[in-house]
Parts: sequence; structure tokens; C-alpha cells
Amino acid sequence: DIDEYDLSTPWDITTASRLQSLSVISQDAGPQDVQFKPDGTKMFLLGQDNDSVYEYALSSAWNISTASFTTSFSVTSQEGTAKGLAIEESGLKFYIIGTSTDRIHEYAMSTAWDLSTASFTKTPEKIKAMQLYELNPQGIYLKPDKTKMWMTGNYYDAVNGFSLI
Repeated sequence: DIDEYDLSTPWDITTASRLQSLSVISQDAGPQDVQFKPDGTKMFLLGQDNDSVYEYALSSAWNISTASFTTSFSVTSQEGTAKGLAIEESGLKFYIIGTSTDRIHEYAMSTAWDLSTASFTKTPEKIKAMQLYELNPQGIYLKPDKTKMWMTGNYYDAVNGFSLI
């Protein structure tokens, strides 16, 4: 499930109250990460059971009760245990990290925010060294200006930041 919460005080999780839940079991029983298009009209889910990214359209921005599944993209050829997803603000590239390769893989979407146009591009040399800092990577975050990336993991229980320039 994907759960949606309301914060009565912005950025204060102690004020959270659960609003609703979206079952994603028909796509993947092992949801790992979720990302949204900046305007809230699309949601992307990373599932570990099928090692795929799933795209949903939201007819009402930021409201998961209006989500409808549109398409999926398999990352199995590059990663067998997908854990983390980061999408560039432009919607033209996304990155997957997982524990079977301990690497970050880059994908491109020829049409922004349209997963049906996705293709694998590369495992960037600049960030291959990240695997030296975490043996069990769980998540990644890409700074909007694409100058830095952070990786979390549960082997060393650390957050590692890397410059991409």
C-alpha cells in the first residue's frame, strides 16, 4: 500500500494524520519507493517483487485516491533487487539503486514524465564508486540541480553524499 498523510503543521511529522491508502498489490507486492511529478499529476512507484517502475496518473493532483495505473517499465536487466528511485526534476531521467548490483543505473524518458518512453542508458562511471560506501543500498535522492546525490543503506547505517560535477 501507499499511505497518504496530512500534516497540520508543514514539515512536522508529529502532526501527521493518515488520510487514505492506495493498494498497489495488483502491480507489485513489494513497494519500495514512490516519487511524484512536481505538479502532483503523476506518481511513480518502484516495486521490488517485479523490479519495475510503475506509472500512475492522478486526476486530482496529489490525491492518491484518484490514481490509475498507466504503464510499467522493468529494470530487471540491470537490477534484480530494486530498492530506490530518483527522478530528475525535468522528468527526462531517472535512477534506480538496488542490492543485487549495489550500483546506480540511469534511464532516460524521451518524453518527460512518460514511462512508456523509458530506456536504460548507462551505469554512470562518476557514481560507480558509491558502492564502496554502502554494501546494502536502500535509497537515493538527487538534488534538483543534479549536482549532488545522496544514498542511504542499512549495512553501515549511513547517509552518503556525492558530488556529480
